[in-house]
Amino acid sequence: MAGDSGDVLCNHVICCGYTITKTAKNCCEWTAQDWSTDDEPIARHFRAALSSTEAVDEFIYCFQQGVQRAQENQLYETMPEIVPISLGQTSSDGTTEL
Repeated sequence: MAGDSGDVLCNHVICCGYTITKTAKNCCEWTAQDWSTDDEPIARHFRAALSSTEAVDEFIYCFQQGVQRAQENQLYETMPEIVPISLGQTSSDGTTEL
């Protein structure tokens, strides 16, 4: 996510075990491994302030759907091995066409 000036504010994937909490009026909070720094990822606490209670409920629903998908695909903060991500079709010889 980038701010108005183009600076990267946060860059994280929703993983198994992540939780989100509705806090103050029209706000929710969660913690995640953030990759927006140039160095190693760091655990950061995030807070989203939204325009309405309905918007908060929808944000939380979408976040929880992300956690469910992470569980279905066994996506954790620390993975036991590198997970290949394909941007195209893999041919029979193992190469990827973009």
